[in-house]
Amino acid sequence: QGLASVQRLRGLATLVSREVPDAPFFMSHAAMTKAVRCTAPKLSGIRALIAKAGFNVSQSHIDPQAIKTDAPYALLWDLLRVWVDIHPTGSKSA
Repeated sequence: QGLASVQRLRGLATLVSREVPDAPFFMSHAAMTKAVRCTAPKLSGIRALIAKAGFNVSQSHIDPQAIKTDAPYALLWDLLRVWVDIHPTGSKSA
């Protein structure tokens, strides 16, 4: 059990070291899609769009399905609004 704990701590330390340093908060992907009542787009696609817009983005060590970014939250909501326009509720996620 000691070795497993060390490996988990190393994994957590690695994840924390890869997080966006200047973003104190994270946005829950699940909570955002639930708020707009849509199917969830792939998290990797959302992160790629945020990076393509010129912002830093990473996974959060708190929630693997969360987005940690220095992008304005308005951008995240805009991305979801576009997603909903393209994939109305009831359609299959891509």
